Amino acid sequence: MKTFVGVFLIIHGILHFWYVTISLRWIEYKSWMGWSGESWLLTSRLGDGVARNIAAVLYSLAAIGFLASVAGLL
Repeated sequence: MKTFVGVFLIIHGILHFWYVTISLRWIEYKSWMGWSGESWLLTSRLGDGVARNIAAVLYSLAAIGFLASVAGLL
């Protein structure tokens, strides 16, 4: 069971890096990607660039947290 949960957490953490690539516009957005890169809360208040940078930092922290939890689990 530990292995299954560990693999799930690794995949989940890696998927968070996908949203980092979208938020930093390293790739061109397509509708099938799941997130447009716009925040309903931050984009209108702070501007697109700042909101995307905040999203990239938060998604990176989440991804690192998931990957670190695997180290703790195993």
